[in-house]
Amino acid sequence: MLFRSATLVAQERAKAEHLLLVDAGDALAGGGLGDSTEGEAIVAGMGLMGYDAMALGPKELALGLDTLQRRMAEATFPMLSANAVLDPGGELLARPYHVVEVGTFRAAIVGLTRPPDLPVEGIRVLDPREALTGVLAEVSPQADLVILLTNLAYDQAQTLAAELPG
Repeated sequence: MLFRSATLVAQERAKAEHLLLVDAGDALAGGGLGDSTEGEAIVAGMGLMGYDAMALGPKELALGLDTLQRRMAEATFPMLSANAVLDPGGELLARPYHVVEVGTFRAAIVGLTRPPDLPVEGIRVLDPREALTGVLAEVSPQADLVILLTNLAYDQAQTLAAELPG
């Protein structure tokens, strides 16, 4: 899968002057190479392809706190979540957003995580709407465009985007 993705990305980069490469999450686990390397090979491949950012998904959380923190440290791109926090304590697990230059624009990529089906020790996922309120107020003045990168269900993401100002 990574090899086909790398080929497609290379083809698109050849056609486009500006390309923003992101992943909505659930990329590091769930089968094959991701599972056998606990996501390490996937993170390395994404780095080689030049990913700009990735939102954390429930499958990344399911790797467990220690493994996920190792993958985040290995990544050459930010793994984002404005609503996954350490439990106890409430400190953000990852950066909530990343601002990137795309041509003459500054794009803020805000990550949101869908709650996992089963609890993950040491991690809690907050309500996305509540988490976004403060983050959007902070990031909006820094960017021309805000991109909400999430693995929420499509209808949930659409509803959330429609309800938020700007």
